[in-house]
Amino acid sequence: MATCLVFVITFIFQKKNTMLSKLPILCSFASSVMLCALFGGCVGCNEWMKTKPVLPETPHNMTGANSIYDDMNSMPTWVKGYSDFYFSSNRNSKGKEFDIVSADFGLLFDRKSKHYSQTTFVDEFDVNNKNLGRSDALRHFFQASKLLPLVNTKGYNELGPYAYIKRATDNKYFKHYLLYSNDDSNNKDLNVKFACAEGEYEKSYVAYPYILPSIWSLKGNMPANLLNSDSDDAYPSIDDVNGIIYFCSDRGGKFQIYQVKYDPSKDLADELQSTKNKPEIVPSLAS
Repeated sequence: MATCLVFVITFIFQKKNTMLSKLPILCSFASSVMLCALFGGCVGCNEWMKTKPVLPETPHNMTGANSIYDDMNSMPTWVKGYSDFYFSSNRNSKGKEFDIVSADFGLLFDRKSKHYSQTTFVDEFDVNNKNLGRSDALRHFFQASKLLPLVNTKGYNELGPYAYIKRATDNKYFKHYLLYSNDDSNNKDLNVKFACAEGEYEKSYVAYPYILPSIWSLKGNMPANLLNSDSDDAYPSIDDVNGIIYFCSDRGGKFQIYQVKYDPSKDLADELQSTKNKPEIVPSLAS
């Protein structure tokens, strides 16, 4: 039976009888929080109003993203009601190794019936039809097609994508990071790596008329030395307010949640590749 993505309070998975079986059962609560926040309301597509988010009582199968193979480790990067949805799947290898893939789709919610449904991008959100809107510019901002070829490696597994955006205050310059783990090391342990796209909007991503940004540089397969050890390290999550990166590791003999300090005022790529700070177990989450 294939593992599939569902929208619920948590995403829970465990694959048996493979190298993935040593990974713990993990709950992606952050993805659910983002899904909830998405349904805060939209007025006229570009203006937001605050409404109380609602969680469904039953799981909603994300048929727009799922395949007949194993699909898991989801990470949405929201653009209004639409998203480039990063996740791990072994569809490309027909059930063998996992790659990071993406699907773009929308979720609609009827507050009266409390029913979720899926939709695809319609013409006004299509970058190919010359009818560019803000969502087009933002979708390009999260565009996966340029980063994923730098991430996926033949014969190895890529798991646990995490997208992070660093944007200048003028809303022009940006860096898009995609963190993940793969097992291409000599001892086959999982190491955290990252790819990044750097670019700039001519005016601003919120300016009209909307112009797609230029991409200055693309870099990939870079090791996150700040997080890595000789054991399995995976599933990073960045708290850029407090300057902390959380991740999962079994370096102490069993899987625990670790944290490591970094400087949010400096370039994240440089911080990730440094070894200046030592990761520590999060005491409140230790078992």
